[in-house]
Amino acid sequence: MGERNSYSKTDKDATFMRLKEDYMKNVQLKPTYNIQIGVDSEYVVWANSGSQPTDTTTLISFLKSIEKYTNFKYHKVIADAGYESEENYVFLENNNQLSFIKPSNYEVSKTRKYKMI
Repeated sequence: MGERNSYSKTDKDATFMRLKEDYMKNVQLKPTYNIQIGVDSEYVVWANSGSQPTDTTTLISFLKSIEKYTNFKYHKVIADAGYESEENYVFLENNNQLSFIKPSNYEVSKTRKYKMI
């Protein structure tokens, strides 16, 4: 824990983030960390924490840390819609990594109303 004497005290790099609603439909705003987990063949191969409030800004640093510490580069990267950004697509393309990132409008694009427009 370093110089901290309690896990309940927040470190100076924690960021206030909106958390999912609780059972009473209250939106939570609490100091927290953004935890990223990398999985390969159902095994957790890497974990990282940061103070970035959104996932779009974590993908590049996460992939770089995997490569730096494991000396392994994944050629196929699969991520959910939270990681979709032009910067991430450009980074993956420049590093010869094939991206499978779910588009943020994927669910809407399957609807009949969307197809008629």
